[in-house]
Amino acid sequence: MKLKINYNDARVRAKLTHIVHWLETYIGADLNRSLNSKILRSPEAFGDSTFARTVRDYLLIKTNPGFLPGKFSQQYCVNVKHLDQVRSRLGLPLTKLKPTGIERRFEQQADNIRTGEFDYNETGGRSYNGLQNIPRKYKQEYWAERNYIYDYDIDTAAPVLLSQRAKQINPKMKQLEYINFFINNKTLVREELSIKYNLSSKQVKQVLNGLFQGGRLNCYKDNKILELINNNTYTMKQLANDPFLVELVKDIAYMWQQIRPDIDTGIVWRDDQRRKRQITGKDKSAYYKQLEGQVMTPIYKYLKKN
Repeated sequence: MKLKINYNDARVRAKLTHIVHWLETYIGADLNRSLNSKILRSPEAFGDSTFARTVRDYLLIKTNPGFLPGKFSQQYCVNVKHLDQVRSRLGLPLTKLKPTGIERRFEQQADNIRTGEFDYNETGGRSYNGLQNIPRKYKQEYWAERNYIYDYDIDTAAPVLLSQRAKQINPKMKQLEYINFFINNKTLVREELSIKYNLSSKQVKQVLNGLFQGGRLNCYKDNKILELINNNTYTMKQLANDPFLVELVKDIAYMWQQIRPDIDTGIVWRDDQRRKRQITGKDKSAYYKQLEGQVMTPIYKYLKKN
């Protein structure tokens, strides 16, 4: 991302200089500040012009994934690298601010990045590295600057892998109309749900992923999906009655019925009879992670080999 402005314009230079000093004194890099749009639009900060908004998007990193318009203010920290680029063009020395969390994470793994040998921690059946959770807005730029130009990803992984596995188990199963629609139109579905129910895009994504891994749309106290939407029971009831989600949940239930024979949950005694233990949300989540691992392992081996 480049800031395309005219540094030769004295008014532009004056405004940028003002913004740079305001950032360093008001926000800082280590401290996330809760800022509403009124503060950012004020003359003391960025102002409210198109130019001001462009500069703001370039110099600030959003750090609050739970942002909800009208309920929680967005949080920001300074993009130190971009700030130094602006300071350099203005003839100012580099900032004394410490690097942001993202930049610091890259610095901590400089040797791994140089060699391409990364360490992973096994958590909940999945492998994690601290550099995975970079905000999408900055991920491509940060990795490309370090000569990592390819990004391997399974698009809409849970719906795709689970529905394909169900089809393998039962080739004669009915078409999963609503799951297929979601797979082919995930951005549209997520955006509509986000706007309709005043949820962040991340919350909507987590809710949908939760449904595919055994989650339910109810208001029980220990419901993980309810926690994802800040325990808002009103919104949960709206989601539970959403026409598209009602049909999607039916498709998901039917899909798991096809997969059920492939899951060994053990035997329990009930009414003096041996029965298969009922499948739980944890069973479904563990099954998906195992399925994901089966796909990722050969890819990982291929990349290590080449």
